[in-house]
Amino acid sequence: SHSGSSPFTARHAYHTISTMMKPVLIGALAATAGALNVHSAVKEAADECTCLQWKDAYASHGAECGDVHEYSVLGSAPKFLAKMVVGEEFCTKFFKRVEDNFCVSTHFNHAEDAEQQWCYVSSKCQSLGAGKAVNERVSWKTCSAGNDKMMNAVTPTELADMAVKLDLDLGLLAKMSWQVPNKWSHASTTEKEKARASGMPKLFDSDSGHPPFRAMYGDKLYKIDFLPAPDGVEAYKQGRMGKVNGLSCEFGC
Repeated sequence: SHSGSSPFTARHAYHTISTMMKPVLIGALAATAGALNVHSAVKEAADECTCLQWKDAYASHGAECGDVHEYSVLGSAPKFLAKMVVGEEFCTKFFKRVEDNFCVSTHFNHAEDAEQQWCYVSSKCQSLGAGKAVNERVSWKTCSAGNDKMMNAVTPTELADMAVKLDLDLGLLAKMSWQVPNKWSHASTTEKEKARASGMPKLFDSDSGHPPFRAMYGDKLYKIDFLPAPDGVEAYKQGRMGKVNGLSCEFGC
């Protein structure tokens, strides 16, 4: 028989501590789970608003080329007419083959400085900016520099590499990506200086609207022009769009 009170055993101590700690641990776990839920909800919302690859948007998400700004080159022309006139050049040979999810300008060959850029997203996306739903499966949104792959800041050499890699016409890609302040022959010294000082790539059109174009990027001046045969015009006929136009340096690069 023991004299006095029973000894305070290790098991007893463990039980007491674990009983005291349980609410604290449960609270901590709940807080962590809550934070993870918020994090995953934020991530899910971000994923829902990630730009879709252009090729996928048309092939798998129910977007139809011409639903949004693909034919902006023709202004407000009806879609069936635009398709007849530029469908092959802009859809078949451009948008539908883009295996990338970059954002392009809402207006082709735009002169405005603050032109928005856009892409297709899942219809679940709630942050569409100036965009809207296209159908039950897909919407379009205006892009933002922090979250999306904006083409307006891609450098001339990067753009030329992308055109080859994705097999796209560099001239078309440039006019979908960069501001076009003026035609090169009409551009004043002030306009050229403004383009140089902007730190962003700027494109100057030709009188005909066909290459050669001039691209300014800081102190560098580039030319975008048809590549010599067997590329260039031949490449266009064969659908080898990445070999239609090329980039060359005119000054400072």
